[in-house]
Amino acid sequence: VDLETTRWLADGCAGVGADFLDAPFTGSREAAAAGALVYYLGGDERVVARVGDFLSVTSRAVLPCGPVGAATVVKLATNLVSACTVQALSEALAIATRNGVDAGLFTRAVAENACGSPLAAMKLPGMSAGDFETHFSLSNMAKDSRYARVLAREAGVESPAIDAVSARMHELADAGLGGFDYSVLAKPYL
Repeated sequence: VDLETTRWLADGCAGVGADFLDAPFTGSREAAAAGALVYYLGGDERVVARVGDFLSVTSRAVLPCGPVGAATVVKLATNLVSACTVQALSEALAIATRNGVDAGLFTRAVAENACGSPLAAMKLPGMSAGDFETHFSLSNMAKDSRYARVLAREAGVESPAIDAVSARMHELADAGLGGFDYSVLAKPYL
């Protein structure tokens, strides 16, 4: 959800005397099943401490972020990094393969390069194969980019990279690809 909604929910809970915890997470269905999610938590430290055992069932880490809203901002900002990275991987994969480089070799080269990351290792093989099984949909990533762009504007931060990637994600979602994993950013290059 966006920051405005997070704050609205927190205010509503406070109004009825209920605790509220801003608790977005990162990880897929497989990560949840393996207990490998990472929760970003915003809210009262006592509430964070009280839910730690509960969240440990599905997580490998819990990251307290500060007051309500901070975790939402962290989640949106980290998603921006992922979206821009996957767009860059899509373009780089297309450049490499259209110039005769084997997709598997390119994937290995990225893994050995400073630009290699768990995200690249997770997404590049599927992108190379045209497999866009949904772990986090393009529509959800595009939505998060809209929310993050609002945060950027409100903070006076120029965001040309995410503006361009956001436009591309919305274009592809409008073309019917929104239900696929956001790695579908590579599809136009295949």
